[in-house]
Amino acid sequence: MPLTRRYGDCLTELSFVLIPARSYNTSMAKVKVYRVEVYDAISDKWSISPRLATREGVAIMHGKIVEETEPQIDDSQLEDGEKWTPRDCTP
Repeated sequence: MPLTRRYGDCLTELSFVLIPARSYNTSMAKVKVYRVEVYDAISDKWSISPRLATREGVAIMHGKIVEETEPQIDDSQLEDGEKWTPRDCTP
């Protein structure tokens, strides 16, 4: 529903749409994530990423899965639209 306001001689119409936040989703899916070993071209060494990633995320990063690490987390802990967590995420 538009909201109309008058500012001096100007008439302004404001419109808005309410979008529910992602955190209100009550059916959180569990996903398995892994520590990822990634290649750092600057240091010419492999190192552990500060992010956890799904198998698809590891492929996108061109990394290697550290197999012993596979906690399950809510998919809401992944970055929006991505296949990995924010940096230094602790499951």
